[in-house]
Amino acid sequence: MNTLNLPAFASFNQAQRALFTVALSGCSTIPQRIEVSCTTNGIALRLYNKNKRPTVYSVAITLDKYGNTNSFIMDTIVNEMRGTHDSLKVTWSVRNADHIINTLIRLSEQPCNGNKDDTLSQYTPKGLLYWKNLETKEKLCA
Repeated sequence: MNTLNLPAFASFNQAQRALFTVALSGCSTIPQRIEVSCTTNGIALRLYNKNKRPTVYSVAITLDKYGNTNSFIMDTIVNEMRGTHDSLKVTWSVRNADHIINTLIRLSEQPCNGNKDDTLSQYTPKGLLYWKNLETKEKLCA
């Protein structure tokens, strides 16, 4: 079991650094296939699949009115269809932070057969969404 050791009254930077470090050490990271990265509001886990949009799980860090870490919100896109999508959000308190780490580790163990470079040649990231590149559509139609 991986443990997220946060000091009492952790700042955003402390929480992000701890979350990233523990996720990076515990998650299955395969270069170009599975990636853990920092975002503006937390961290993200990306799994790249061949000829598909990557699966992205983000963990946002929320702060209380004093600037201390309050909770973690895991978010992902499900049912992404033409022009519509559903967001699946789950919130954990700081006390239950280990659960989010263990969830990220289990999610990183999903099979994926893609490559980051190939994906980025076909899709442009927009937050949790990935938009099909216009050039790719034109090549497919030619």
